[in-house]
Amino acid sequence: MPSNMPPLARPTRSQIKLSLTNRHASARHAGDFISFRLNKRKQLFITLAICSTVFIGLILALARGTSILRGRSGKRDPLNIASQSYGSKPVIGKKPNEPQWRTRPLKGKARSTFDALLDKSKLPSAVESRDTSAGALFDILHGLSTNKSELAICTLTPLHVQRYLKVAGSRESILIAFNARNVEAVLPSIVQELLVILDHLGSKRIHISIYENGSHDATVAQLYVLSKLFDKIDVSYTIRCDGKFVPAMDLPNRRIDSLAKIRNAALLPLTDIFVAGQNGGFDQVVFLNDVFFCAADVIELLHSRMFLDASMTCAMDYQRLEVPEFRSQGYPMLFYDVWVARDILGLPFYAIEKDGTWVLPSPPLKQNRHDHARYDSNLPFQVFSCWNGITVIQAKAFYPPHSLRFRAINHTDASSECYLFNVDLWKTGLGRIAIIPKARVAYTLREYDEVRQDLNTTAWQLSGRHIVSAREDFDWKNFPPKRVAHYDFGHCKRKGWEWTSMHCATAKKESGNKLTDCCRLVQGFCEDANGNSRQ
Repeated sequence: MPSNMPPLARPTRSQIKLSLTNRHASARHAGDFISFRLNKRKQLFITLAICSTVFIGLILALARGTSILRGRSGKRDPLNIASQSYGSKPVIGKKPNEPQWRTRPLKGKARSTFDALLDKSKLPSAVESRDTSAGALFDILHGLSTNKSELAICTLTPLHVQRYLKVAGSRESILIAFNARNVEAVLPSIVQELLVILDHLGSKRIHISIYENGSHDATVAQLYVLSKLFDKIDVSYTIRCDGKFVPAMDLPNRRIDSLAKIRNAALLPLTDIFVAGQNGGFDQVVFLNDVFFCAADVIELLHSRMFLDASMTCAMDYQRLEVPEFRSQGYPMLFYDVWVARDILGLPFYAIEKDGTWVLPSPPLKQNRHDHARYDSNLPFQVFSCWNGITVIQAKAFYPPHSLRFRAINHTDASSECYLFNVDLWKTGLGRIAIIPKARVAYTLREYDEVRQDLNTTAWQLSGRHIVSAREDFDWKNFPPKRVAHYDFGHCKRKGWEWTSMHCATAKKESGNKLTDCCRLVQGFCEDANGNSRQ
């Protein structure tokens, strides 16, 4: 021991007692640490076991096709899925670059308004109960129909799941817009399929916007129950029932103005700072009419818009023409939205004589052999305009610098607000508009079951995905037709179909030669008969 160190002092009794106490504490700490490590290993083992069980369950579910989307009885039970899928609260703000609309609640505005719901006491008390399941709420919504409403019987098969992998894996945000007026009969079926879409694509990237006005049936009560259902399963939504606004559908030159107004009302969440967010916004807009459809029809339109890089994709809608002339031979099933739809040649979808007489019954697109062949083969084809019950639109058309909205032409009923929206797409250089014949919808369930193509997967099975994709692709035309058939609804009794000429202007721009504004209707690029750009 060095000489400069003091001799060791003998510890006192109190110091010995303190030292023993510290040793016992250290021993307990070491024991806790060992126990902690054992618990961590146990937790890891349990976690691995749970993950393995879930993975095996998913494999078995895929092997059973769509059994995961069905109850024990084999019938569709979408609300049971929804209550399971969305039972826990979403984690907010965990992902970087997450658009604000996905996570921020509405502030300063009511999330939903029900001006026309006069007496809530008539609704079952279970609607307001926190313990009511999502499935029970759907049953209440369905039961509110005065007439017995029917539900579409739909299936997302493993082939659908494989085909729509890119859509399901995308982070693109979607606004689903719907105008509701006297839709009690079809609304339960629409809600059923919306729940499947939310489940398949993920509810965190979807906002549902519903604008109702002027209903005389149970629509408003159904939408009130739907708001409780969406709250239950944590769906982002905006529902507004405007009992004060009744569209002037029967007044001269007021119908299209009214329709444009209510369609724009459904688009309000696009620019709502608390829904769309300052740094977020939407990537795609799905617009629904009051039609019967399956989830696969909507997802097919989303898939085709992405695959074709289209500005807009439309379904095909159908309705049976019940007129006395066809009673003896059977009422024909016809393509419905003929007032809006024009093929890429500017022609209507059915042949029409100069005096306005329709050549019926006949297959659609009979005057356009190329597109008629693609229609018969369920292959997409480019058109000048469409709407057709359901459409998917690139949301950038609604944002600056385009900022498109629905409109009438000079406050008249000369053209549909949906047709004019297509015109404006061409004017802004977004003329990649396509119809997807595989997505078919109808206005009654019986008609839908006759025309639906969602279960027609023969081509995928026989030819394979890559061959089918090659057939579905096509070359886009960058210019609209020189002339487009036009039907003035406001004067339809005395005028009929006429041609709107497309004259070329001499003004030059870097992107090409612009068309003059023809009848204040059509503007865009033009080409001559040989397909060449023209001054």
